[in-house]
Amino acid sequence: MQLTASRCLSRLAALAGIASFVLSSSAVAWASETPPQESLGIFVDGGDDTTNPSATISHTQLVASGPNDAAPTDQRPRRCEVREVPIQQLSPERAVRDQLATVDAMVAGTTYYLECAYLDDNQVFYADLFEYQPGQSGPDLAAIARQVYDEVPLVFPNPSTSPPADADQLVGFPTWLWIDPAAFQTFDARATLAGITVTVTAEPTTVTWTMGDGATVTCDGPGTPWNPDGGDGQTTDCSHVYQHVSADQAGGRYPVSATVTWAVTWSSTTGEGGALADAGRTTTFGLGVTERQAVVSYGSG
Repeated sequence: MQLTASRCLSRLAALAGIASFVLSSSAVAWASETPPQESLGIFVDGGDDTTNPSATISHTQLVASGPNDAAPTDQRPRRCEVREVPIQQLSPERAVRDQLATVDAMVAGTTYYLECAYLDDNQVFYADLFEYQPGQSGPDLAAIARQVYDEVPLVFPNPSTSPPADADQLVGFPTWLWIDPAAFQTFDARATLAGITVTVTAEPTTVTWTMGDGATVTCDGPGTPWNPDGGDGQTTDCSHVYQHVSADQAGGRYPVSATVTWAVTWSSTTGEGGALADAGRTTTFGLGVTERQAVVSYGSG
């Protein structure tokens, strides 16, 4: 049976429709892999949280709980390709997709097929058929941006506290909180497809500390390191005051975590752009909390 150009286009359109359905299901799963970030406030119970209790206390650097080159999510690696659809040259003797060659640049008025697939098994999770008209119609750059999103080299925070994590915190005294500033910076990644470059940029917004006692502290920056040689006049805007000891916790320590959140956006050389789901990196550790014991001494006279 002869395969006409219009019939080929219909077959491709049907393929794109099926793949679009696959994408719609995948997009839901993709969105669910990065849950929406909650708007968290600062919950500090009493005490002066701007000064450190002792000028002699130093800090301990902690080891992050993941590789520094990890991507924003645990998704499978992906790739997207743009293929030209030579409608007048398609052969009925071969599979249509096998006749679609990838291109480095697009020509106005030409029909193209955009396909995004997982690298491990080549499963297609997005497909689209379009006629390229600069400024009017083209590939779905948001789909490409979602691929680039996985390549942004976010790092895990390296948290520090004062008193240090290997020493007991004191009830009623502020614990200083900060992370290595190297994690609180802007990261980006880009990809060029068919002559169009898509860039995804992640800008840090907050560091959220869950303190293990039910309190959450949200800081607008990496925090201020405690300087053991800085004297008693040092201040910080990122700290927490424990009100109860940690003796009843597993291992006698409160489970603490520090999470850096990045706002993620994408842009392109066509002028298109938008927002993607926030990205986050978390490091967990434990803090022991005790009470300072008063010693009463009576004179002999």
